[in-house]
Amino acid sequence: MEWYVGSTGNHQGLVIEEESGRNVAVAYDKKDAPLLAAAPELLKALQRLDDAVSQDILTDAPECDKAVRAVAAAQRRARAAISKAKGE
Repeated sequence: MEWYVGSTGNHQGLVIEEESGRNVAVAYDKKDAPLLAAAPELLKALQRLDDAVSQDILTDAPECDKAVRAVAAAQRRARAAISKAKGE
């Protein structure tokens, strides 16, 4: 599912689904429209990140070094964003 930014001709921006041409959102400020249009791609990227990081090496074991703990924390934030995006 690809979305792109269209224009209403005023200070609003439309987010349009590429395949069907239907409007999926209205941004009341044009500068917000690109973020809305990127939502499906952002969700997919977070899901791929979560899948890639979801290995047993990222446990909360005390021997995890700082970098691994940081990646695990990022994964938790990504999972929260994924859940929010899916309405869970």
